[in-house]
Amino acid sequence: MTLQNRVLPTGEIVADAGRGTLTGNRGILHREGRVLGTARWTHKAWICCVLDWQDRKRGVMTGRNWTELFFLDEAVASAAGHRPCGYCRRANYTRFAEAWAKAYGAPSKAPQMDAVCTLRELGAIACKSPTAPISQACRAAPLSGTMACRIW
Repeated sequence: MTLQNRVLPTGEIVADAGRGTLTGNRGILHREGRVLGTARWTHKAWICCVLDWQDRKRGVMTGRNWTELFFLDEAVASAAGHRPCGYCRRANYTRFAEAWAKAYGAPSKAPQMDAVCTLRELGAIACKSPTAPISQACRAAPLSGTMACRIW
């Protein structure tokens, strides 16, 4: 069974047999039976990680810690609003944080960057409800500092 866990550049999550080159996280999105529920995010830390880190192995959509999402590549992960993980992709995360500091004139910690990037991706309307669809209208919502999410 092909799982609905491939993220498109638009942020949509679709069923696709391809695994991708990066994995990511938006919280626990799946229910019993390895199917997605109605929510498309449950926290603001939208990260993208390497597929193999410290030889850790886990079944996809088997636990209740997070739902494994997959991206074709870095460009797709970035377009979908995911930032590099500070643990497994430290060099990329550091470059992202440095670019952020240049854009805002001061360094920020991950939670502050995540809050702005999530607002950008979901739009002001969708942020009020994690089950709201990520439409083009929401993605175009004018929010302060939104381009910093894509600056690196």
